[in-house]
Amino acid sequence: MENDRRAALLFLLATVPLPTVGVTLSLVLFPEAWWSKAVFALAKAWLVAAPLAWLWLVEERRPRIPPFSWRGMGAANATGAVIFVAIGLAWIGFGRERVDAPAMAALMREAGLRNGWSFLAAAAYWCTVNSLIEEYFWRWWVYERLRAFAPAAAAVLVCGVLFTTHHVVVLDAYLPWELTLLGSLGVLIGGITWSWIYARYGNLYAAYVSHVWADVVIFWIGWEVLRGQVAPANA
Repeated sequence: MENDRRAALLFLLATVPLPTVGVTLSLVLFPEAWWSKAVFALAKAWLVAAPLAWLWLVEERRPRIPPFSWRGMGAANATGAVIFVAIGLAWIGFGRERVDAPAMAALMREAGLRNGWSFLAAAAYWCTVNSLIEEYFWRWWVYERLRAFAPAAAAVLVCGVLFTTHHVVVLDAYLPWELTLLGSLGVLIGGITWSWIYARYGNLYAAYVSHVWADVVIFWIGWEVLRGQVAPANA
């Protein structure tokens, strides 16, 4: 048992900081450097590889795709819809008036989102593949490893906080401080919600479905900004 706890801690320390390191290098410190983008990509790949390495090296079992389950889907769609509406209302009632839309659109174009097709491709990837990778890593793997050290409620909270960390860096790169603060709170609520769904129902797909709702409304907001449908702040 003690060896399992030690191995879990080592794997957590070797993986959890990587998303924050990747986005900090690629978005904040060296946004123009090709190698910072490579580090970001490698960090993302490691999030997929590390849990598989854990299965092979520590648990000594073969990975498998869990069978689809409807368990918890009611809670997934209910929480997802609430998150969708909350983000949309926060944007309409608060965010639109404070975001520097032209600057944000310029940053999006620098990131490769130059037209409708590139934006649609990015939205499709982030709303399907990336959200699944995040749930696979943060809920199925990080939450389960945290359970070696803490009860379920504490693991849900800590997993939500860890999930939020790298999103704070991303938000700060695009948004003014007050929207970064509000957005970070929203990410924290989302991370805790999805961790709770996984803890409660043991179904990764349920956490994933709730997560997708949030990504969809975020890309809707991004589309408004990219298309110039948001007036400049203080206009």
